[in-house]
Amino acid sequence: MSDPKNKWTRPGAPPAPMFFGEKERNLVKQVNDELTERVLGQTIAYYPISLEDSNFNDIYGEAKEKVTLPPVRVFAYVEVTNDQTNTKYGYEYQTKLTVNFHRRRLVEDQNLYVRVGDFVQYGDVFYEIVKTFNDTRYYFGQVEHKFQISAECVRARSGAFRVLPEIDRPTLQQKEETDISSPAPRPAPYPPLAATYITVNAETKLPNERVLTAGTGITIADSGAGGAITIDSTFGATGPTGSLQFQQGGGSFTGSVNLTFLSSSGRLGINTDSPTNSLTIIGDFSASSDAYFGNDVYIAGTLYGGSPLKIAGSIQIRDPLDTSSVVASFGDVSGDGSVIVSASCGLFADVTASAYVSASLFYGDGRYLTNVARAQGGMGYLQYYSSNDGKISGSSNLQYLTSSNTLSVVGNVSASSNISSSYFYGDGRYLTNVTASAITTGDGPIGSLQFRVDNPIANEISGTANVLYDLTNNSFKVDAGLSHNRVSVSSSYTASAGNYILGISSVPSDILFNAADFSPGQVLIVKDESGLASSTNTITLNPSGSQTIDGAPAIYVESPYGSVLLYTDGSDWYIY
Repeated sequence: MSDPKNKWTRPGAPPAPMFFGEKERNLVKQVNDELTERVLGQTIAYYPISLEDSNFNDIYGEAKEKVTLPPVRVFAYVEVTNDQTNTKYGYEYQTKLTVNFHRRRLVEDQNLYVRVGDFVQYGDVFYEIVKTFNDTRYYFGQVEHKFQISAECVRARSGAFRVLPEIDRPTLQQKEETDISSPAPRPAPYPPLAATYITVNAETKLPNERVLTAGTGITIADSGAGGAITIDSTFGATGPTGSLQFQQGGGSFTGSVNLTFLSSSGRLGINTDSPTNSLTIIGDFSASSDAYFGNDVYIAGTLYGGSPLKIAGSIQIRDPLDTSSVVASFGDVSGDGSVIVSASCGLFADVTASAYVSASLFYGDGRYLTNVARAQGGMGYLQYYSSNDGKISGSSNLQYLTSSNTLSVVGNVSASSNISSSYFYGDGRYLTNVTASAITTGDGPIGSLQFRVDNPIANEISGTANVLYDLTNNSFKVDAGLSHNRVSVSSSYTASAGNYILGISSVPSDILFNAADFSPGQVLIVKDESGLASSTNTITLNPSGSQTIDGAPAIYVESPYGSVLLYTDGSDWYIY
């Protein structure tokens, strides 16, 4: 009998190949890549979570808002399962995905790592990764060479994450990977950081992008990659020949016949298209600083000076019909060099005369003139002719108050024609042909309520004996039809102070009301208009809080077409 220790036993699995190395593993990778991408052809969009942009809670570590990097297309083998769960409310169905990734293709070629919490898109549906399996497949049993990563995914709720809209924080520094089983997500493929890009249409992945934007009247034409960008303007000169261009609003330009430059003669005209001088202005001229003229200045109108008007040289007054004829002059120099008349055109010294000084008009301060009528009375007194010697005077009975813009008259105002005003204030008892709407006079019998009528006078107010308030008996009489507020109620309803009749069209129903919302003595009517009320199909009247209805916390309408008439004292409710 042979020794049991020397008995040969067949191993459960064949031994690992002795000559399966890097080249063989690369061959297997190439075959798997081709099988996955060219045969199976299943693609997903992988959304890695951005740890920098997601807002994580400092205590429990969950993200308040998940933000992902731009998606990456990945080829994988996807298995779809539908789980059915029995609950006390029935059956619940949930779709799950099992996504099998080619590990080397994912890590080495796409620099992408699968993590719990990331999102994938399969078809039009988004899923969240809830579990990963990193050691499900090995190369020929070699544990150190894994070639598959599996991820279990469940359907994500709507709005569970948002995609980073643009890349504005690129970095050249890669984080050191210390744990190959849970590495950091790969960075998105950034363009060169130092480059500056000018685009016509925005490209959010360019870090130093500048976008050309056309303004009003500007067009930008892009001939394509490597071509030219053409910028053109649709604006052109408008208006008559020689018209100066100015902005008319909205970024456009125009010209006017009232602002013209004649290049042939070098003349500029304002308010004229045919200037006769180097500068021709028809209209006012304003200058905030000095104005210098190197030649003669002709003024057809009146020259007004400041304080004072300073002129170096003589002033000549010429005949307006013959400008060569000098009528008078100031500061003129005689043949012997002496000054004939010298004066300041702004301020004169004292002028005295032994006889009369006559002029058509006198200008300036006349406070020292005598025998001249002056204002009399207090501030604001209107002046009137007071005597035959030409004197004027004022009175406190006729005063204009500048502070209130008011004319004060003490006494009667009489006019032989109309007196017109936007408003009249005061006692209008003596006014005639005025409707009651414009004065404090009422129409109708004593105690009649006033209302608008348009006959015989439009916008007139009047009264009638059918609507009276008796002041003596403190009673109100209405000899006419009376309409109350009615609200149709088809479900639970909260009554308000504006309600009077609540018509219940559907039962059962609850009517809620609070006495604090109503005035003491206010009435509320609840009526079953459906005719369906019964002991088992009731209309429930619920007062608020501890309030009661005839001492009860609630009452019920239990008969068809039944009704309840309530009133409140401001605290509780009572039936009558």
